[in-house]
Amino acid sequence: MSCRTRLALEVLADAGQHGSTDCSFLARFTPELLDLVRDGLATVEREVVRARSYPVEVARVRITDAGRAVIERPSAKVGGDAPITEPFLHRLIGSALSATG
Repeated sequence: MSCRTRLALEVLADAGQHGSTDCSFLARFTPELLDLVRDGLATVEREVVRARSYPVEVARVRITDAGRAVIERPSAKVGGDAPITEPFLHRLIGSALSATG
Protein backbone atom coordinates (compact mmCIF):
# COMPACT_ATOMS: atom_id res chain seq x y z
CA MET A 1 0.00 0.00 0.00
CA SER A 2 1.39 3.39 -0.94
CA CYS A 3 1.95 6.13 1.63
CA ARG A 4 -0.82 8.24 0.12
CA THR A 5 -3.28 5.33 0.14
CA ARG A 6 -2.51 4.59 3.79
CA LEU A 7 -2.85 8.31 4.59
CA ALA A 8 -6.27 8.42 2.91
CA LEU A 9 -7.30 5.36 4.93
CA GLU A 10 -6.12 7.00 8.16
CA VAL A 11 -8.08 10.17 7.35
CA LEU A 12 -11.19 8.04 6.82
CA ALA A 13 -10.56 6.27 10.13
CA ASP A 14 -10.34 9.67 11.86
CA ALA A 15 -13.62 10.73 10.22
CA GLY A 16 -15.48 8.18 12.35
CA GLN A 17 -18.61 6.24 11.54
CA HIS A 18 -20.13 9.05 9.47
CA GLY A 19 -17.23 9.04 7.01
CA SER A 20 -16.26 12.00 4.88
CA THR A 21 -18.04 14.11 2.28
CA ASP A 22 -15.29 16.76 2.21
CA CYS A 23 -14.87 17.63 -1.45
CA SER A 24 -11.24 18.75 -1.06
CA PHE A 25 -10.36 15.40 0.58
CA LEU A 26 -12.21 13.49 -2.14
CA ALA A 27 -10.50 15.49 -4.90
CA ARG A 28 -7.02 15.23 -3.38
CA PHE A 29 -7.20 11.46 -2.87
CA THR A 30 -9.43 10.31 -5.75
CA PRO A 31 -7.08 7.59 -7.15
CA GLU A 32 -6.31 6.30 -3.67
CA LEU A 33 -9.98 6.25 -2.68
CA LEU A 34 -10.85 4.31 -5.83
CA ASP A 35 -8.20 1.73 -4.88
CA LEU A 36 -9.53 1.52 -1.31
CA VAL A 37 -13.11 0.98 -2.52
CA ARG A 38 -11.96 -1.59 -5.08
CA ASP A 39 -10.02 -3.48 -2.38
CA GLY A 40 -12.96 -3.44 0.06
CA LEU A 41 -11.21 -1.15 2.57
CA ALA A 42 -13.70 1.71 2.08
CA THR A 43 -17.24 2.16 0.80
CA VAL A 44 -18.85 5.04 -1.03
CA GLU A 45 -22.53 5.93 -1.22
CA ARG A 46 -24.42 8.61 -3.05
CA GLU A 47 -26.36 10.85 -0.72
CA VAL A 48 -28.59 13.86 -1.21
CA VAL A 49 -28.31 16.58 1.42
CA ARG A 50 -29.85 20.01 1.65
CA ALA A 51 -27.78 23.17 1.43
CA ARG A 52 -29.77 26.40 1.77
CA SER A 53 -32.90 24.37 1.02
CA TYR A 54 -31.47 23.10 -2.28
CA PRO A 55 -30.80 19.38 -2.76
CA VAL A 56 -27.09 18.66 -3.28
CA GLU A 57 -25.72 15.28 -4.28
CA VAL A 58 -22.59 14.21 -2.37
CA ALA A 59 -20.46 11.09 -2.07
CA ARG A 60 -19.96 9.79 1.46
CA VAL A 61 -16.84 7.65 1.88
CA ARG A 62 -16.48 5.41 4.93
CA ILE A 63 -13.80 3.04 6.14
CA THR A 64 -14.80 -0.64 6.41
CA ASP A 65 -13.89 -3.12 9.14
CA ALA A 66 -11.25 -4.53 6.79
CA GLY A 67 -9.84 -1.02 6.39
CA ARG A 68 -9.69 -0.57 10.16
CA ALA A 69 -7.83 -3.89 10.43
CA VAL A 70 -5.21 -2.57 7.99
CA ILE A 71 -4.77 0.59 10.08
CA GLU A 72 -4.30 -1.47 13.25
CA ARG A 73 -1.39 -3.37 11.68
CA PRO A 74 2.11 -1.99 12.18
CA SER A 75 2.98 0.77 9.71
CA ALA A 76 4.21 -0.21 6.29
CA LYS A 77 7.85 0.36 5.44
CA VAL A 78 9.04 3.07 3.08
CA GLY A 79 12.30 2.70 1.21
CA GLY A 80 13.58 -0.28 3.14
CA ASP A 81 13.75 -0.04 6.91
CA ALA A 82 12.34 3.43 7.52
CA PRO A 83 8.87 3.17 9.11
CA ILE A 84 6.15 5.67 8.29
CA THR A 85 6.23 8.06 11.23
CA GLU A 86 4.02 10.91 12.34
CA PRO A 87 6.55 13.61 11.28
CA PHE A 88 6.82 11.95 7.87
CA LEU A 89 3.03 12.14 7.45
CA HIS A 90 3.02 15.81 8.48
CA ARG A 91 5.75 16.60 5.90
CA LEU A 92 3.81 14.63 3.28
CA ILE A 93 0.60 16.52 4.01
CA GLY A 94 2.45 19.85 4.12
CA SER A 95 4.13 19.27 0.77
CA ALA A 96 0.83 18.20 -0.79
CA LEU A 97 -0.89 21.34 0.50
CA SER A 98 1.91 23.65 -0.66
CA ALA A 99 1.90 22.02 -4.11
CA THR A 100 -1.81 22.78 -4.52
CA GLY A 101 -1.65 26.33 -3.15
